Amino acid sequence: ADENYRLPSVVVNGAGAPLFPAGFSPMENIRETDFAVTLGAKGVVKETTWNLASTYGRNYDRIYVLGSANSSLYLDTGATPFNFHDGDFTATELTNNLDLSHSFDLGMAEPLTLAGGAEYRINSYELKAGDPSSYYKTGAQSFFGYAPSNAGYHQRSNYAFYADAAMTP
Repeated sequence: ADENYRLPSVVVNGAGAPLFPAGFSPMENIRETDFAVTLGAKGVVKETTWNLASTYGRNYDRIYVLGSANSSLYLDTGATPFNFHDGDFTATELTNNLDLSHSFDLGMAEPLTLAGGAEYRINSYELKAGDPSSYYKTGAQSFFGYAPSNAGYHQRSNYAFYADAAMTP
């Protein structure tokens, strides 16, 4: 993604000379790996139908700024990278579920059908810090990198249950 144009005066050395005499337009770059896989089985045991499935998905994003500079780093040291790794995001989800149903003939127009199920889900989210030059003082122009103080891993678990009864008298 093209970012806004930066004037030559944005990145200067200690003498005030610009690093980019014509200015520059940084680019944000995301490299993404995203996948999901589902496995399942279903069947019938003594008139009870069952369906068991598991799904795992993962999304991994690597965030970069290209053709940019860190103005504070350039002012302080006289050098700056032009490309920055700003950090990574990872999100995962694992879902397992089981559904059961059974019909009972009670002499009505339609059988009584009972159904129930359960689901267990684990979600995780991780933010990894970028290169130090991406977050040093003012950070990379257009997209400030993630510092170690921003980084972290978080996870949660969820449970769900349901029950259903259906009949036609």
